[in-house]
Amino acid sequence: MSSVKITLFQGKFRLDRLLGKGGFGEVYAGVQVSTGEPVAVKLERNKGRCFLFHEARVMQDIQNSMPGRTTPGIPELKYFGQEGDFRILIMSLLGPSLEDLHAKLGRFSLKTTVMLADEMLSRLEFIHSVGYIHRDLKPDNYLLGVGRNVRHLYLIDLGLSVRYRSTNGEHREMATGKSFVGTSRYASLRTHKGFSQSRRDDMEQLSYILIYLYRGHLPWSGLRMKDREAKEKAIGEIKQKTDDRTNMFQVPLAV
Repeated sequence: MSSVKITLFQGKFRLDRLLGKGGFGEVYAGVQVSTGEPVAVKLERNKGRCFLFHEARVMQDIQNSMPGRTTPGIPELKYFGQEGDFRILIMSLLGPSLEDLHAKLGRFSLKTTVMLADEMLSRLEFIHSVGYIHRDLKPDNYLLGVGRNVRHLYLIDLGLSVRYRSTNGEHREMATGKSFVGTSRYASLRTHKGFSQSRRDDMEQLSYILIYLYRGHLPWSGLRMKDREAKEKAIGEIKQKTDDRTNMFQVPLAV
């Protein structure tokens, strides 16, 4: 994709600049031409598994769970479709991630960490309440808002989210031998062991994020291994041995 400004969907949206890229595609800052509202545009090549279609469906389900109301801490899905060689998802543009702020400011104070924990937990509680688990929580996926919402925290990247209840409303049974899903630094120990994920695995991921934000690192940070599966296994082994979570926080239990 060139740096020249490009319009999409009969000129309704315009791409301005590249924000980032990863294994699933690219993310651009753009504008909804009719309103001038800033948007984020995610592009995925039209081949192979369609992660963006799944993410759009999850976002739509969440929005439909609260008709006529703004979903708390979840970006608004503006548009999803296909144009040329790309699948395209357009949503509200947000501000920096907690990872961006952590890299810029260093470790967070205990007060800041506790305040963030309250909002992060609320976002997680909300998606759980509408039947989904996230499965890939990390500081990169918690973003601040912009403008009047600059003090609000948003949870993004729902492409790996799945329902944890079956169609009859019962919690899905635990399965074993599952492939690794998520980010190894923050994944739950059960995920490393090949168990299917549930709400408690999201909660464990959140606990690792908070430890990282407060202490500035995790016991398995800085592990350098080229082979991804070997690294996932090594991190899982360290987590298995690190069973004293209070010591990882190094704060009084009364706090």
